Amino acid sequence: MENKSTAERRHHPRRKAKWPVTMRRQCGSVHEVHTLDVSETGVLLATPIKLDMNEKVILNINAYFDARHFNVTSLGECRFVSLSGDTYCCGILLDYLSTPEKNTFRQFAKNGRTNKINPKLELPSPSERINASSS
Repeated sequence: MENKSTAERRHHPRRKAKWPVTMRRQCGSVHEVHTLDVSETGVLLATPIKLDMNEKVILNINAYFDARHFNVTSLGECRFVSLSGDTYCCGILLDYLSTPEKNTFRQFAKNGRTNKINPKLELPSPSERINASSS
């Protein structure tokens, strides 16, 4: 059961999903982690390391649902951190998602299915995103 402060942080419906994610931190370290849940604007990650609040990361999310596979790469910002056992749960706000990506995540979070997935989404490269966010 969610506590009141958790419910207040959540702006969009979420759905549990255990999708593999490659997470690159600004310091250059790379970690293989996975999602715990997904919404149209963010993901909750299970990580072995603690992220700092507002820390920027690049995520490559390998999602599979509705009998399809797709990759989404996005700049994200850590907005929430908690410790559960020996695993950190990090809420990541995804920046620079295209409208089709947001729609796909929204449909998945709402009902676990999508009508259409574009597996070849064209996104700026991770370095272009970091440079854009620094300006």
